[in-house]
Amino acid sequence: MKKGWTRNFLHWNNAIYYTSPNKPFFGNNPGFTRDWDSLNIEFSHDVVRHNEFPQELIAQGYQRICHGSDADPGYLDGAAGKMKLEKGSPLNSEGRSLEIDLPDGSRWHRPAGGGIGAYRNDSLFQGPSFVEFIEGSRGHSL
Repeated sequence: MKKGWTRNFLHWNNAIYYTSPNKPFFGNNPGFTRDWDSLNIEFSHDVVRHNEFPQELIAQGYQRICHGSDADPGYLDGAAGKMKLEKGSPLNSEGRSLEIDLPDGSRWHRPAGGGIGAYRNDSLFQGPSFVEFIEGSRGHSL
């Protein structure tokens, strides 16, 4: 990875629970960029239990937070590493569909339904294979 800013980053359909929701969302990192438009960085359809998410972050200049909400995801026991959603979690069927073009020219599709977060219908969600883009090539799977 080259030094510099991350570009073309989509943080999508995640469920996050901060154990200290009164601490700054991005920690004490004054160098964290707010230039999300030119770098194509977006948080979309995330559910995050944090006092700053999403309205305070948008007010701070992080403009590309779309359809996000501040709510408890309802993990079985997040502190113990049990990241599956409780049966009564409002996120169990809220997963959004997504299609992305991969650097190798293929398309990846995630259907709607299932839970928001790392698990979908009690199984660990499997996204596309990580594809590294190498300038001048079509990319390759790692």
